[in-house]
Amino acid sequence: MLKIFKRWFGQKNSPVPDEQIIAEPEPPEEDVQYALDFLHELTRLEHELHGSGDPNEIALGALQAGCEFYQAEWCGILDVDMDLGVFTPYWWYTPVENDRTTELFREIEFAEGFPRWVDVLKSNDVIIVPDIEQIRNTYPEEYESYKRLEVGAVIGAPYMKRSIGFVAVKNPKRYKEQAEFLKMISYVVVAEVNERKLMERSNIMVPPEQLLAHNDVLIKLFGNLEIYTYKGKMKEDDLKSPKGCRVLVYLLLNRHRSMSSRELVDSIWPEEESDSAVNNIRSLLYRLRQNTEILLDEGHLIETTTNGYQLNSSLNITTDCMQFDEYCVAAENVSGVDSKIELLKKAVALYRGSLFSSATAETWLIPFETQYHMKYISIMNELLGLIDRTDNHSELYQYSVMALAVEQNNADFWYWNLHALFANGSSGMAKREMESARAILSADDYSKLLERLGQK
Repeated sequence: MLKIFKRWFGQKNSPVPDEQIIAEPEPPEEDVQYALDFLHELTRLEHELHGSGDPNEIALGALQAGCEFYQAEWCGILDVDMDLGVFTPYWWYTPVENDRTTELFREIEFAEGFPRWVDVLKSNDVIIVPDIEQIRNTYPEEYESYKRLEVGAVIGAPYMKRSIGFVAVKNPKRYKEQAEFLKMISYVVVAEVNERKLMERSNIMVPPEQLLAHNDVLIKLFGNLEIYTYKGKMKEDDLKSPKGCRVLVYLLLNRHRSMSSRELVDSIWPEEESDSAVNNIRSLLYRLRQNTEILLDEGHLIETTTNGYQLNSSLNITTDCMQFDEYCVAAENVSGVDSKIELLKKAVALYRGSLFSSATAETWLIPFETQYHMKYISIMNELLGLIDRTDNHSELYQYSVMALAVEQNNADFWYWNLHALFANGSSGMAKREMESARAILSADDYSKLLERLGQK
């Protein structure tokens, strides 16, 4: 391409004596037309998108230019995760009225069906298939993938600046073996993909103050799943992958070893026996990575190893469960009442509800859920008893209300609640609360509660 532009839009150098001029052959007419179309489309693209600050608009404008230049059916961005060996459409443009992109593409495409695409990505080359029939016998799996995607011809140009992927055109009608224009588009596109991700980072919520280092990650498991880094916070709904969240939580609760896809499926979804469930683990982790990468400078929460998947060892990943356990152990080992109360207060403050509440009662979670719930009940009762020893009945009432919000069927919590009210002289309120207790507790538990209060 550079030679063509030099010939026709050339370099203004010092004059050359006539006797030294060597006549160059006229370039083929198709090369001339290609160069003119290239320049025309490039000029039009610059004119139309000049001044735009919207990454979506710029990227889609570039993809539309690709479609029009190649007279193609489709031009789009294929986002790639080399670690997981998967890719998926990110943005695309098609002039076709009935856009079937999401219908033809699987949610996640696996690299095994496109080994040559992986090779050219590694070598920063391009892939050109002017007619898929040419590879029918040499690359049968790739050929079948093209047939499924209704591809007759394709060109792909990689990009690898922070984000990794391809810009590809499907079924070009002209310039089927010329990738220069597509390579030019890839430079535009990768900048806009990165800009879009940067804008998404700026919209995430402010992180807690205790996260100071860039590799610190705090994941809250009590109640709803929440992930914090120094860049901000993401809630479970923001991650848009309920099953991916389950994989993350399972690895967090079994954090000292790698697990294969089969182990993860057998542990979390034992009823799913098909091999497709194992392949789906890669899809789930890809989605999770895509949605959490805005929280991290580099790397991922879950890394791939020779033995499967595990938490990223280069990140300082902490959970509120770990903090809860640490406060409980510290409270056991401290002797002073005031110090013990403060540690137990910090522990119960972390408990925002049952462990990973969106998966409550799922078989794999029940042992962990039960363990932490019973531990909470135990240390809360201990805390209430210690507060009572300080005669701070207002605080006792406050913490008993907190306890009943978590477990209203606990007769001990009702005792501390009613005891605090009676001790504060709020007999009328105490009697109303007793009616609530009678409606909730079993007859036997309520009778024992009255006896303990001295109300019998």
